[in-house]
Amino acid sequence: MQHPALFLPVVSRDEHVGNSLATADAAEAVDAYLTDCVAFTRRAFGDERIEVERRAATGAALLGVLLGRDFNYQSKSKVAPFVPEARARFDRAVDAGRPIRLHLLYHGGYRANPFGGAAPLSFDVDATDLALVYQAARFHRKISDIYAPGAEIVVVINNAVAEFVNEIPIAATRAYVRRLERLIAGLGAAAHVKVLTQSDLGPFSERMRGVAIAPWPAVDPMHLRLVPRFLGRPCSEEEARYRAAAYYKAEEVWGAEVRVLIDRDDSVCVRQVASTAALSFRSFPGGAARVQNGTIGFEIEGGKAVPRLVTSTTCEERPVVRIPFHHPVFADSSSSGAGENGEPPLEPVL
Repeated sequence: MQHPALFLPVVSRDEHVGNSLATADAAEAVDAYLTDCVAFTRRAFGDERIEVERRAATGAALLGVLLGRDFNYQSKSKVAPFVPEARARFDRAVDAGRPIRLHLLYHGGYRANPFGGAAPLSFDVDATDLALVYQAARFHRKISDIYAPGAEIVVVINNAVAEFVNEIPIAATRAYVRRLERLIAGLGAAAHVKVLTQSDLGPFSERMRGVAIAPWPAVDPMHLRLVPRFLGRPCSEEEARYRAAAYYKAEEVWGAEVRVLIDRDDSVCVRQVASTAALSFRSFPGGAARVQNGTIGFEIEGGKAVPRLVTSTTCEERPVVRIPFHHPVFADSSSSGAGENGEPPLEPVL
């Protein structure tokens, strides 16, 4: 049985996108979904919500929002180890009258191209990032319904790990961060959604100098597929064994460093995919995967657009149709256009 098509909104002036009558209804549904996301996000962050009585809020009630199905996909038994500390941090926020804080470990400042193969890496800000800010807006609104200061979400970009492991240029990932920050500002979210960029904290490669990295003796099929995708080029099994080992070592060092920052801010660490060290947080409605593996597309169900993560595996299993999406909030988001201050566009990383 053939799976229904997925529709991939392309924020670009590229005319090489689906524009047939067969895709017109899907494009309209996707446009409506994303336009609603923009409108809701602006409303959510535009409301002061000063009418909420602070005494109605407790750390337990606020934590209940975070652990709800809109944002967390884990079972009660899985989240139980995190509850006491998270509740204590939320209680301290209420006592201090400040927003509750989350640090979301997002990605390295780029995404693997969903079409796989020799396709270039993506440094664009697009529907994937809009979906993230929309989720932040939904979370902030639900929190501010019971606690006036609302929520603050720090999006963590580990671009220095990406440079160390996969030789991804810092200039390219910093340019992505600038575009992401412009999107956040354009959505009126800058007071509540912030970006922490790892490369701004000093040279990570120097901190990795004394760390021994022994290539894995073998690499499983999953990593043999993933490593080239995040490199943006083919690689040998030998190289994949080294880079997989380097990634886990670098993440170990960076994890300890970012944990200090999270503790300093009395925040709660969340990840798109749950781990033994962090709760899960859906980066798009219904999501339960790392968006660095691809980009957000849509399935049409009953005439409505439903977000789905599109990866190279998805593209092998079902048809993916690119459709145009133009919205003023994305005016400066594509790396295919001119750079800041008239700089030439970024070249794809091959």
